[in-house]
Amino acid sequence: MAFKKTLTILATAIMLAACADDAPKNEQTHAAPVASEPVAASVVAQNANLPTLRVVTDATYPPFASKDKNGQIEGLDVDLFTAVARNQGYNVQFVPHDWEGIFKTLANDTADVVVSAVSETDESLAAADLSDSYYHTPYRIAALEPAKFDLKDWATQAKIAISNTEDSSVDLPERYKVKKEQLVIRDSVFLALQEVAKGNAQVVVADSTVLQYYIASPTFKDHNIKFVSQNLPAGRGSDIVYAVKKGNKDLLGKINKGLANIKANGEYEKILNKWNQSLPTANAAK
Repeated sequence: MAFKKTLTILATAIMLAACADDAPKNEQTHAAPVASEPVAASVVAQNANLPTLRVVTDATYPPFASKDKNGQIEGLDVDLFTAVARNQGYNVQFVPHDWEGIFKTLANDTADVVVSAVSETDESLAAADLSDSYYHTPYRIAALEPAKFDLKDWATQAKIAISNTEDSSVDLPERYKVKKEQLVIRDSVFLALQEVAKGNAQVVVADSTVLQYYIASPTFKDHNIKFVSQNLPAGRGSDIVYAVKKGNKDLLGKINKGLANIKANGEYEKILNKWNQSLPTANAAK
């Protein structure tokens, strides 16, 4: 997932224990599904005469993928990959899966494709082949009172809220020399943003697409939380890709062809426009 990885020993050591407020029922907090929750597949682009691609996704990461009120998986990833698959003559079955172990489904042949805001730099991808990039989403900084925020001092003075589901939990200490006592670490971007809204942190650093989605959501739209930088200063972005089993060049070629086709015929842009209230469309992959 964009910047998602298992928290390393470094990040675990600097975890600040706290009890976060429960999110409203209509908000996705990026918490892992409970074990008792039924695992339901969402089948789209159905045609009895076409083969079906089995697609796994972490459906707790809006606006890329989340569950609607009926338990069906929806989001940018769902719409884009459905269009890619349809263009190449496939049905698609989306199955929710925890991020932990999601790439093992390719190796054991229980899934054909991982479609889950996968960063091409993710360390778990050594055993997978990757598609062309379909989206780019950099880190960005948002603050509760942006007019009072001094960007040049953010890494040395600010209390910084982050999610332990993103690379920022490791990148900030390693790349920006942020001290452990500055970090307010939570289990999701939603909960990290909540710490800023409550005044427990001055800024939040997160995936710009997910962050923008939540800033515009009912929970946070009345707060004066705004971006204070175009991208994280001197930081890396993330090119988002699809992952298939290592060596499956035929399927990979079809995915890349389908992606190129929907960009050329305008369908790609239409899907981005559908999600434009939460997506910075300038981040579309070229």
